[in-house]
Amino acid sequence: LAQDIAGLEHAEGILVNAFAAGQCVSNEESLREVETELKKCLEDGSIACPNSIKDFAKRRMPRWLQSVLVARQMQEGTNFILRCPKGDESSGPQPISMDLPSGKEQWTVRLSDGLQQFLSLQYDCYVDAESLRSVFVSPVTFFKKVQEFFGVTGTLGGDHDRDFLRGLFDVGLFDVPPRLPKRVEE
Repeated sequence: LAQDIAGLEHAEGILVNAFAAGQCVSNEESLREVETELKKCLEDGSIACPNSIKDFAKRRMPRWLQSVLVARQMQEGTNFILRCPKGDESSGPQPISMDLPSGKEQWTVRLSDGLQQFLSLQYDCYVDAESLRSVFVSPVTFFKKVQEFFGVTGTLGGDHDRDFLRGLFDVGLFDVPPRLPKRVEE
């Protein structure tokens, strides 16, 4: 679950500065130097930042700078695509995450740690506020916490997905035929 954190919409200037400064980073040492300099700028007011998120921004700076480096390495068409959100062409194209194995566009996925914003800056797209996960438990972790299964319904996917479930939970799987015959005529 992601939610907007009050005041985080004011972090855009900080992210823009981190993105610009991160363009000259070539190694870990220069990354630490840039981080130190950006934190000083936050403290002395050279980079505008509300007091309510100043400590947060200083703690997040190392992650944000790492994300700048990741954004520089990501390739359009492989890791993400640029598309207008469905039904909203007015905001222009946005980086949309791609699931590499399936090639599916993940319209609802927001990349974390500023990566979504840095890709938007890199490709001159609209930059929105970062969202933070307030709670996240992967489906695998959730199901591992369950002591006993009586049944699961739904589409399980292909052979790979079924093998994964069999191995993870030591369960048998079977197909339930539809209750009514199909009425589709081709």
